[in-house]
Amino acid sequence: MTESNPETRTRLALDTDWLTAVMATFALLILLGAMAGSVRGVAEQSSARLGISLRTVGLALVCIWPFITIHARLLRLGFALFGIASGSKALLYFAHVSLPAQLQNAQVMRVVEIVACLCFVVYIVHWFRTKIRYV
Repeated sequence: MTESNPETRTRLALDTDWLTAVMATFALLILLGAMAGSVRGVAEQSSARLGISLRTVGLALVCIWPFITIHARLLRLGFALFGIASGSKALLYFAHVSLPAQLQNAQVMRVVEIVACLCFVVYIVHWFRTKIRYV
């Protein structure tokens, strides 16, 4: 018979609850999908949407609170970039700026949203790296 040494086996463990890990994984997948869609839109040079919605104004306002309260620099940068992207679209719309200027702004803000998504993706991956340990 062969003996197996239980000390040489290592398993992965998370230093968090399973619900938080599932939600972080879900957020990571959503962000990667949004980032892939935006990258595809930039690569194909498809026209961006010009109108604003309640989501645009809401996102600009909602990004203020996490920017003020969260201390992680990468998250603050992500929220700031999302707030700037949404806020600039709304501001130009309400200021009745010409459509070509709004279109140019929307295309530039699409790249800003890609960078914001990248900030969140890097933060979530870093968070997982700090929570995973070998037992």
